[in-house]
Amino acid sequence: MSPLLFLISSILGATVICELFLIIYAHKRRSMPGAKYFICLLISMIIYNGAYIGEINSLTYTSAILWYKIEHIGSCIQIYFWVMMCVEYIRLKKKTVLIIKYIMMIQALLYYLEFFTNDIFHLYTKQFYFKSNGFFNVLVTEKGPYYYPMLLLCSHLALVTAIIYIRGICISPKSQRKGYLLMMIGSIFPWASGYFTVSEYNTLGIDYYPIFTFFTSLFQVLGIFRYNFFETMPIAIETVYRQSNAGILLLDINNQIIDANNAMGQLYPELKKITRGISFETFIQKYPEYRNAMDKQTQFEFQYNGEMGSIYFRADVKQIMTEDIYIGKFIKIVDITEIVEQKKLLQQVALIAIDKAEKNEISFLQAQINPHFINNTLSVIASMITRAPSDAKRLITELGEYLAHYYYFDSESPMVTLKKELETVQTYVNIKQARFGDRVKFELVAEDIPEVNIPRLILQPLVENAIRHGILKKAEGGKVYLIIKKWNSRLFFDIRDNGIGIDENYINNLISINHERKGIGLTNIHKRLIKYYQEGLTIKRIDVGTSVSFWIPIDNS
Repeated sequence: MSPLLFLISSILGATVICELFLIIYAHKRRSMPGAKYFICLLISMIIYNGAYIGEINSLTYTSAILWYKIEHIGSCIQIYFWVMMCVEYIRLKKKTVLIIKYIMMIQALLYYLEFFTNDIFHLYTKQFYFKSNGFFNVLVTEKGPYYYPMLLLCSHLALVTAIIYIRGICISPKSQRKGYLLMMIGSIFPWASGYFTVSEYNTLGIDYYPIFTFFTSLFQVLGIFRYNFFETMPIAIETVYRQSNAGILLLDINNQIIDANNAMGQLYPELKKITRGISFETFIQKYPEYRNAMDKQTQFEFQYNGEMGSIYFRADVKQIMTEDIYIGKFIKIVDITEIVEQKKLLQQVALIAIDKAEKNEISFLQAQINPHFINNTLSVIASMITRAPSDAKRLITELGEYLAHYYYFDSESPMVTLKKELETVQTYVNIKQARFGDRVKFELVAEDIPEVNIPRLILQPLVENAIRHGILKKAEGGKVYLIIKKWNSRLFFDIRDNGIGIDENYINNLISINHERKGIGLTNIHKRLIKYYQEGLTIKRIDVGTSVSFWIPIDNS
């Protein structure tokens, strides 16, 4: 055996071993896209390369012809496996894959038919010569009329394969681009070998295809092992984009919708047929909920009503930048219906809880009526029984009415008519006047009493506060005014007295939580007014005495 023959045989043998190793590796990852076709491709290459080792080491013409025919059992189908591996790997649509699959199968069958009927028609190879090239015997062929068209077809398919890998380089993550580049270079070697074999540079007269596949195997080893070609999804970004449950729109720099994924197409069927782009401004006119997306970068929520029902979405708008240059943006919408429904449910539960808490608070505060007030009133009644029995009887009736109103609580509504609340105020004033006589004076200033509801226990505690802390602090007593005025669609209430007057430094703390007094204090009244009318109490010192006022709307149903 000549040294050159030994070298070529060793290279081919190493190629076969490398391909066996790749089969074992790919078989463990056979569920990955393209892996099964890659295994079939490797098997066909082993058949070809192994048979060619037999051919160049043949000592007779007959054995060389036998190995030559065995080679083409593998070579005729290799193009099919090669292209199908690429097609499946990039996850084309099923319909497109089927079309390519059948076309490539026809090509493989024609190749087999052409080669294995060559002994009859001599279309692939006209003649065979078994002669020495100066180093060892080789099988030299005279090409038939179909050989070169077949070589040209294979070359075009090699170009298609390379383009597929170039597409992968363009759209794949940076970490996978080198793997694509290596696989693309590796796919070119076998087809380039066909031209080199028939060129005038083939001085040895051998078939360089199996030798070139050695370099193909090297690039495949680098692409697969170094860059985990079968452990990742080279088109993962596009696959995730297409199959994502989130809807995604891609807009170019001119605000043209240039692409939309499947989820977005389900919501808006017109986006399934994007050809040259759809104006986003036109899209917004039909779907105004996307108007906020005109901002370069924002987040907003909207409600979608369509055939799929009512759905709530959160939209994220992000700029697409490349090397600090703005090239467009994408809009991603995520279904948040469940979150919104849960939020609504929680809000309802919270409102019910707050309402119950407030009612419980009023009920609790009602139970904290000042016992001294009752004791003092009863003492007054006791002293009047002998000297003024009729007045004592009237006072007992008024005390009963007052307590009935004070302890009454309607669980359905914390509101009461203004007329009823004024009756409670007057009852309280009558009881105070029975005890303190002329020291307590009261006047209601109102042109008329409108039919309006107000929160329970608002006016009476304010009048009580004016009497206890205002006029009764003076030895001679004083007067409390309850002023009610109508102003447009609102009522103005002012409870003022000519008592000692409130300290200016004390006003800010009077309605704070830290200054709450027993009974229904100003803090509770202030908070309830804010809840119902968004405005609380206004407390101020006047020329003589103190003024506590507030506003409510007349139409407060």
